[in-house]
Amino acid sequence: MNIKKLDQIFEILKSRPKRRLVVAYGQDPNTLGAISLAVEKGLIDATIVGNEKVIVDVCRDRGINTSNFHIVNEKDEMR
Repeated sequence: MNIKKLDQIFEILKSRPKRRLVVAYGQDPNTLGAISLAVEKGLIDATIVGNEKVIVDVCRDRGINTSNFHIVNEKDEMR
């Protein structure tokens, strides 16, 4: 298949079984936005590990719905 648009990739991925994505220290706004988009498109189920307060604050500031993923509160970034 010759893919010319990003939407074509999404269609291919939707036809496959959904995967679980676990992100360690997922507090970056771009990372959270990308994960949220992938969940909304039905491509993945997501778990974010990191400081829950920071994750929730970033999501609130960026308009990201925290119910799109499961958050595991871990304040120590090295754990």
